[in-house]
Amino acid sequence: MDVRRPYDLAPEREHPSTERVITTLLAGFMVVFLVSSFFISLRALSQLRAEDRNWLNGEVTANLEQNFATRSDLRGVAETVWGGLRYRLFNEGRKGLLVGSEGWLFSAEEFAEVSPAALSANVTYMDGVRAYLRAQGIDLVVALVPTKAELHPKSLGRYHLPANLANRYEATRTLLAEYDLPAPDLRAGLRNADEPTFFKTDTHWTPYGADQAALALAAHISAQQAFEGLGESSFEVSSGERQTLRGDLLTFLPLGEFELLGPKPEYFTLTETRSAGGDLFGTPDIPLALVGTSYSADERWNFAGALKAHLGADLLNAAEPGGGPFAPMGTYLQSAAFGSTPPKLVVWEVPVRYLGVPYDLPDVPQVIARAN
Repeated sequence: MDVRRPYDLAPEREHPSTERVITTLLAGFMVVFLVSSFFISLRALSQLRAEDRNWLNGEVTANLEQNFATRSDLRGVAETVWGGLRYRLFNEGRKGLLVGSEGWLFSAEEFAEVSPAALSANVTYMDGVRAYLRAQGIDLVVALVPTKAELHPKSLGRYHLPANLANRYEATRTLLAEYDLPAPDLRAGLRNADEPTFFKTDTHWTPYGADQAALALAAHISAQQAFEGLGESSFEVSSGERQTLRGDLLTFLPLGEFELLGPKPEYFTLTETRSAGGDLFGTPDIPLALVGTSYSADERWNFAGALKAHLGADLLNAAEPGGGPFAPMGTYLQSAAFGSTPPKLVVWEVPVRYLGVPYDLPDVPQVIARAN
């Protein structure tokens, strides 16, 4: 019987010779650090009165710890050194991170088991929102964001997705279809692209990946929807400055001043979407609304701009970072913008990995009751 974790697949690769040199130097530094900390501790002890050298005395022990901490910054150095050792020697970071191959980092959330109860509750809530919108003549399309691990399985290194998680995207699309919640497949453009569509050290898609997802989503909407404003506007997408990315997954690698021991820096080019023509008769009603998470809210990825350009229609971006996909929808449905200028179509961006997680959801019966 294979007793490895379900996502363990292969033994560690041999480190290249350059990495061996780095890890050897780092290990040597660790030895020096331990020896230095030992002698500093002896020095601190020697400065205590003899009658206070009682290791059972909690007050003296606390004084020693404070003395040690104030006399040196070894604790912080120890954390960074250990972080470098774990990453270079063992391909590991803090809990919550999986270190793949060639500098790829993955969130352990992508490997978490799906809670059937949470999945049922979340999809039921989505069904309630769909019913509420439909009662007012508003359509709903789900932009289901696949996991980074599913799109880049060859970069997982010694890990692999269990079968039930590897098929989660298609299974979720099938489940949503049963509730009449259309969720077009966004994976083709993200998987077979010429450029990286997800960052190595971040959980989000790149601006190019966001554009590919918007292209697939726009093709579905254009084929299935027909309403005033769709395809009637022109937008220009321009490239801006080259930016350095500090990936959100790097917070699980406490390397401090030893960042050179971690993954290589990542860069991306900002993109901006602007209207290609002015409106001579005032601002028209915005036919679309985008609701979702940081995949849509973060302007660095320009997902909203790409969607406008591919659809030829303006939209209101009501996405919010940090709260999951459901809280922003509850906020938008109760907003003045929704009440005064309801859209023709709501695009709901939902990362598939969030659907199996329990959330404090708004009251669905109240949402539906507002439609009656």
